[in-house]
Amino acid sequence: MLKDNWTLWNSKQIKDMPAGNYAEAYQQKGRSGQEDSESTRIFYVRDEELPSFLDDLLGYSKWDSSTLVRTLPDQHSYFKKRYAVAADYEDYGLPDNNVTQSPSGLPLFKFQKVTATYRSLQHRVVTDDKITTELDRYVIRQPSSGGSYRTIQGRMIFLSKGTDGNAAALPEPPGVVSKEGGVAYTWLEVPEIDFGQCPLLDTIIGLKGCVNNALFDNKYPAGTLLLEDYEMERHNSWAIQSGAFWNITYKFLWIDNGLGYNNYKPGFVGDLDDENLEDNTAGHNYYLNAFLASPRFDLATLNGTDTGYRTYQPGDFTKLFKRS
Repeated sequence: MLKDNWTLWNSKQIKDMPAGNYAEAYQQKGRSGQEDSESTRIFYVRDEELPSFLDDLLGYSKWDSSTLVRTLPDQHSYFKKRYAVAADYEDYGLPDNNVTQSPSGLPLFKFQKVTATYRSLQHRVVTDDKITTELDRYVIRQPSSGGSYRTIQGRMIFLSKGTDGNAAALPEPPGVVSKEGGVAYTWLEVPEIDFGQCPLLDTIIGLKGCVNNALFDNKYPAGTLLLEDYEMERHNSWAIQSGAFWNITYKFLWIDNGLGYNNYKPGFVGDLDDENLEDNTAGHNYYLNAFLASPRFDLATLNGTDTGYRTYQPGDFTKLFKRS
């Protein structure tokens, strides 16, 4: 943000403005509406300081070893939910007679007029010292509805009696709608580490097809979230202090059929258990057991034990939002 590194020049004489300062023309312009709202502000800055000024105006992200450091975009002085997203600039004032002319022979100007556009963002903007995880900022969550039929094993019997006085079984096993849906997490402005390569790619590939091994994002119990797919988009950075960055979208399928049954943790227990990778929430590794008098969702493993191989292996999804 501008206030972190720059001083507002209050004098009307812009020509006397020293380095490290900027001036603002208080000319409000913008629009507000349901579909699109934006505001503009006009600044003046010394010509040689324009690149650094734009960095602090628009913000940028970079890695400091394994820590993601973000310089936040400037926040609008009146509309606090709007942040600087773009800037136009042009020469301002008279040419500086004390500055050597450009190679083309054209005069150089001492100041630049910067017109900044501010808009509301879909993600939270939070400083480095106010987060506990990168999920706290620069992440867009987009849920979607869903559901699928799951066949009931065994047989279901009609309540009504047949002509012979006996109850008849359904010719085909029915299905039940699973409580499931999709949710996409888009992590924005992840700085590139190796040229042309998406950061964290090896980690992402390793976790594809896994389920969360613990409560994720304070919302999804262990075993209920499956990483199905991912998308990556590379963008060139506008900042001189950072290189290209990536927007990474993780596509999850969640299933939560309430409390399931685990024979090694008898009863319908829903609390997380530190001794197990998965709690008793009926997620991806639980299947409807209709062979019982009271059907329920049971945990299924290869050998029928709590530690046996599961259809979907557990993984640490917090690694998707940090550099190890």
